[in-house]
Amino acid sequence: MVARLFEKGSASNKALSVIVSFLLVFSLLSLSLAGAPEAFADEGVVQQAVEGAVSEGADALSGGGEALNATSSADQPDQSLQSSSASEASGEQAASSASAASSDAAALSAQAEPSATPAPSGSVSSSAAVAPQAKSDPALSIKLLDSSDAELPDSATVHIGDTVTVAAVASGVEDARFNYVWVRDNDWSEGSWNSTVNSGNPPTKEIEWDFTPRIPGTYELYVDLKRASGSTVLTKSITLKVVEEWNVDSLSVPSAGKTLHMGDPIQVDVKVSGADADAARFNYVWVRDNDWSKGSWDSTINATGASTAETSWTFTPSRSGSYAIYIDTIRADGTKTTSKAYGVTVREDWTFDGFDLSARTILLGEPLEVTAKASGVDADFARFNYVWNYRGDWSEWSSVELETGAPTPNDTWTFTPKRAGKYEIYVDAVRTDGSRVTKASSVTVESNWAAEGLVLTSNGEPLQGGKVALGAPLEVSFDMKEGSNLTGLTYNFVWQRGTSWASGEWDSLANQGKVDTTGSHVYHLDRTGTYWIHGDVIGTDGAKRTLSAQIQVVLPYDPTGVTLANVEGAPVADATALGESVVVSPAATGDLSGALFNYVWSYEGGWDDGEWDSTVNRTGSNTKDASWTFTPEKYGTYQLYVDFVAADGTKETLSTTLEVDRGWSSGEITIDKTSPQLTGTTLTIEPNVSGESAQYVRCNYVWQRDGWTQWSSNLKETGTYTADTSFTFTPTHSGDYQFAIDYYDTRTGQAYTQTVSFRVNKAWDLQRLDLSYSSPLRPWSAVTFKPVITGDKSLLKYNYVWQRDGWAEWNSSLNASGGTYHPTDTGTWVIGASGWYSFYVDVVDQFGETETMQVEGIRGYSVSDAISSIERCLAGGWDSSGWKYENDLLVAGGSLCNGRHGWWCANYLWWGFRQAGFSDLWGNGSLQVDPEYVANEYQWLGRYHWGTAGVRRGDILFSCMAPWRAGQTITHAAYVVSVSGSSVTVVEGNAGWSNCRTYSLWDPIFKGYARPAY
Repeated sequence: MVARLFEKGSASNKALSVIVSFLLVFSLLSLSLAGAPEAFADEGVVQQAVEGAVSEGADALSGGGEALNATSSADQPDQSLQSSSASEASGEQAASSASAASSDAAALSAQAEPSATPAPSGSVSSSAAVAPQAKSDPALSIKLLDSSDAELPDSATVHIGDTVTVAAVASGVEDARFNYVWVRDNDWSEGSWNSTVNSGNPPTKEIEWDFTPRIPGTYELYVDLKRASGSTVLTKSITLKVVEEWNVDSLSVPSAGKTLHMGDPIQVDVKVSGADADAARFNYVWVRDNDWSKGSWDSTINATGASTAETSWTFTPSRSGSYAIYIDTIRADGTKTTSKAYGVTVREDWTFDGFDLSARTILLGEPLEVTAKASGVDADFARFNYVWNYRGDWSEWSSVELETGAPTPNDTWTFTPKRAGKYEIYVDAVRTDGSRVTKASSVTVESNWAAEGLVLTSNGEPLQGGKVALGAPLEVSFDMKEGSNLTGLTYNFVWQRGTSWASGEWDSLANQGKVDTTGSHVYHLDRTGTYWIHGDVIGTDGAKRTLSAQIQVVLPYDPTGVTLANVEGAPVADATALGESVVVSPAATGDLSGALFNYVWSYEGGWDDGEWDSTVNRTGSNTKDASWTFTPEKYGTYQLYVDFVAADGTKETLSTTLEVDRGWSSGEITIDKTSPQLTGTTLTIEPNVSGESAQYVRCNYVWQRDGWTQWSSNLKETGTYTADTSFTFTPTHSGDYQFAIDYYDTRTGQAYTQTVSFRVNKAWDLQRLDLSYSSPLRPWSAVTFKPVITGDKSLLKYNYVWQRDGWAEWNSSLNASGGTYHPTDTGTWVIGASGWYSFYVDVVDQFGETETMQVEGIRGYSVSDAISSIERCLAGGWDSSGWKYENDLLVAGGSLCNGRHGWWCANYLWWGFRQAGFSDLWGNGSLQVDPEYVANEYQWLGRYHWGTAGVRRGDILFSCMAPWRAGQTITHAAYVVSVSGSSVTVVEGNAGWSNCRTYSLWDPIFKGYARPAY
């Protein structure tokens, strides 16, 4: 409802708004006097309570006419200040706005709260209606003073840089504080205003504040009267206008439009007038060839970071070109005015006249003087880059610019070549704009030398016979021709062991990255052998001379062999008995005192664990001992080695052979009966061991049959070897036997094996299995088994077995009897249903040896089974083209009817018989498909009938449906599937799109029928 009263309108509405505001504030103050003064201790609370009403009633308070005595503009900030208060929640902008907006309401609470903001002068007050005033109301007035303390009027005008003083006079507030605020052109953005508390400083007690504006504009200067607590009581403001008065009278560039030489300065002068002429700032700018890239322009600001107050500027170009000069005049507020371009041309006037060399040919080590020549007004600005390359190859070159980073102003240069040969000399004459002119010449550097041989010494003495002792110094130098110029020569020394260039077999100073300049080197070769010593002499021009010599690095001894002796010292030739020790010694001429040895043995040439050993293997190093005692633990052949190891690690190995005799031998194995023998025959197997150590031999008797399908041994059965000197064995199965004897020496654990082969036959032999049954084999018929056996059958037993269709049904006499074999060599079985049958007989003798014979692939069937099977195949395999049947016939080896495709009726029936597995019932040869020829075959078999009387299912019905061959009476064949009364139904091919038809049994086309031997 209060909001509705603050609508803008007539004077009465505005007055009413003020009254409502007054009543609202009066009510709040009454609450305070009634007992809640602390509710208004924070002036922000009062401001929040009245802010809405006062801000909406601003028009009434400021424009209500004389009746309301509205507050003057000097008592509060203008509307723009109030609107910016939200941007500084805790700053003076918000404080100033709030103070100005609440000044009308503050007077209403003066008696209830002495520290509240007083009402503006002339506003309506109801304090008399509340209580007598306890003390004077807060009051604030401000004035503006110039530098002479003369008072300035509101909206006074001063110049930039003038200092003014804001003086504040306050009353009614104890311990008053002030906040001084300025804002330029009512712009509250950063940099356009500030205050004494803006940086976090507390309000000041100072009643005067100096302000020096540096930028022109209209300034509003505010003073916030504050309590010691920081709350704002009153705000007053005053306006100050600041001007900047100066003008550029003239710009002078005397060189404009002219052409200057290098080094001539360009002068710029500016004339400025006006009261504020000292505030003028300038930025002097130059650009060359309108190129604004780095290095082609500069300015006062770019060079120093700021404009200048200097009105005179001098610029001396360092390069030729077309220059443009600009002058920026800059005012205090940053406003910039740029002059027109003043053009100046700068030229660089000099020529490059070439260069002189101090000589065209010099000796290696001498310097070369190069003198460049330039002439002209600006010759002093010429710069030179001196360049050389070796033999015209730019992989070896240098220059002043490369080495120092820039051309040089020096017109002379000294160059001392380090190699002999021809050099190309260039001089670049470089202008300040970077352009250059190049001229070239050349100089020859000479050096003469010759190497005639290598000089090899040891301890200063020439080598004897080209040999040097291991470890002794080898001194290598060159024999240079007299008068040789050795300046700049370098040397490389190389050693090579043998003729190998493999890693570790050679080395050189060059390989180590070293260069010798002395011409001599000392080696201490640490291995024996033949060496090549090479020396390279290398000229500064790369010319190289290599000289070589061969030497021998020798040991102080020469190995000759390995000697063997017994422990008493007596020589041992090459054999000893098992258990006897042998002393092994190296043999050599010369001094062995510095040598080390490695004694090695290998058994039977083996190098697996346990088959060899050595000193190094046992101890980890060679030994100084000049003898070694070896006790062989096995009989056989040993190879004994001695490694002679020199101080340099050079190793030479010599060896000898030692035979260790076992002291016994074995002859061939003997069996008391000759091979072959029959099963059940006892055999005696004997070894033949002899010798003085035969008592240490034990045996393992082994037998195996047919490649170890059966085997055994006494070691397998008892776990030990035996001392028995014979072995008896009775074979129970026939086969190829092998008897073996493992001879085991109990002293060494060694064993070896001898074998002998033996054949054992059965006493009987199964030749074949004969069967007897009524043919064809019908289901549920009897089949008699008769195995044909030669030899002794007296102790044989039998098992008669049959199975149908892959063991879908089967039985045996062993199965039927509960595990008992049949006692006689004849057995009979009654088979089961139709199918393919196989018949077997197992014959087993008294030792369990079994032999099996079988007869497979006999078909047992009934007539109806055969016919039904053929019918199914014909019905299921129908192909109206006939090609399928003809192709299968050709694959089977038959011939097409009439020798070509197309007549396939009988071929179709043939295919059905074949698919059903009854090809043997088709005619005589099983491959005929000409209908008439098939009928003739059945006549030959006696199975053809003329006419149709007695025809029945399963018969082949012949007819003459389309006589296509002269004299032929039968041209078609069909398979009878049913006969009913006078009708016959057949399956036939090549007779239309259907393969099943019914005819009259008495149709004259029918000539007869055949009945296969089902």
